[in-house]
Amino acid sequence: MNLEASLPDPRSAQPRTPFPRGVVVLRWAARVLSLLTILTIAIFAFGEHGTPTAKDWVLLAFFPIGLLLGLVLAWWRELVGGLIAVISILGFYVAVLIANGHVPTSPYIAILATPGVLFVILGIWMHAHQRRR
Repeated sequence: MNLEASLPDPRSAQPRTPFPRGVVVLRWAARVLSLLTILTIAIFAFGEHGTPTAKDWVLLAFFPIGLLLGLVLAWWRELVGGLIAVISILGFYVAVLIANGHVPTSPYIAILATPGVLFVILGIWMHAHQRRR
């Protein structure tokens, strides 16, 4: 029996994923960055002490809670989770503006939203790719 004759030709094999390579790279970049964001927020969250005020709870609902929920959900539903993460950060900035009269000038919170933006881009890309199929 010729064993080589029964094996499929690797040149004719279909790619493992039906998506372009860029989608796979973007997905894993967003996921790795989301894990780093979650870890960073966890480090700060466990270091905080004190009782939050009502104003603090409103801000916490947007950042970090809304951001974290969006980033976790984005592992399964990229567009929905990414939108939740990005809208949560925008909501945080609006809430700070209303509460304090100015927006935070530090770029760090916006930087933590980067995975959410990547998930939104990925979700739009995936939606466009699926419509073409």
